[in-house]
Amino acid sequence: MPSLSTTVCGLKLKNPFIVASGIMGGSASTIRRLETLGAGAVVTKTITIKEREGYPGPTVVEISNDILLNAMGLPNPGVKKFKKELEDLELTIPLIVSISEESPEEFVKLAKNLTPLASALELNLSCPHPEPKGKKKILIAQDKEMTYQVVKKVKEEIQEIPIFVKLSPSVTDIKEIVHASLLAGADGITLINTVPALDIDLNFERPVLGNLIGGQSGHSILCIAQRKVAEAKSELLQWEREKGRKVHLIGCGGISTGYDAVKFHLIGVDAVQIGTVLKNDLDVIERMKKEMEQFMSLKGYNSIQDFQGKAFKYLENVV
Repeated sequence: MPSLSTTVCGLKLKNPFIVASGIMGGSASTIRRLETLGAGAVVTKTITIKEREGYPGPTVVEISNDILLNAMGLPNPGVKKFKKELEDLELTIPLIVSISEESPEEFVKLAKNLTPLASALELNLSCPHPEPKGKKKILIAQDKEMTYQVVKKVKEEIQEIPIFVKLSPSVTDIKEIVHASLLAGADGITLINTVPALDIDLNFERPVLGNLIGGQSGHSILCIAQRKVAEAKSELLQWEREKGRKVHLIGCGGISTGYDAVKFHLIGVDAVQIGTVLKNDLDVIERMKKEMEQFMSLKGYNSIQDFQGKAFKYLENVV
């Protein structure tokens, strides 16, 4: 039987399927459930310093089988309550804690609070953060200097566990944001987050989401995600050649089968995150593992590393 095990920034995963932030990662009981369902690792719901109620509903709307819109607003109990939730949690898989705030200093405060309970931190830079009054809301991950400052400040304070940076597809040049993350010392890059989207309700003649606009996830964004991941991989390989330091890549966006996961590994990721696919089928992780093993057996591969990055030779001079 082919081996699905992999290592990401020193974290040993039994398989490459990491449950993405926001999917059942808000309590100790649901995190344990994901472990029993076969996840290779779990990313928690994104945590902020203070409790947040999130946006008014509807916050999640299923448009079709492969399109899900959401605008959550990072609802969470705040770091103090969440720490209590995690204190007695014992897992056999890595726990990656997702954090988000509005300034480098607040990110550092959160990171220091949660590092003792985490296998790694994922800096969620790809949800809207308010700018000064009258300015347009932007994502930290849309600004290379803001990205650099947040990652640098956290890395200066946290050396004992890996720091992943979750980026947005909503940029003109993802490579310059990846490069800023690398300069700041990121250990890993996660992308993509949801794609900006909206839909109109014909009965009520208004946007379907309570927040009016939101993000699209589901199988419909799979090809967009592959393109962005390929561009990021190009930057990471260039960095590795110049600096001699490997930075790991986690791909996500639209993955709903084990074969989708194979596509990302052929581009060169070290693991994948899954989210929307879990909404209707919690047994999907075992199915995806079997599909990946079937592909590997058919091709004669014994490990993920046997085909990792194999397709990138066609893309290196294109992306």
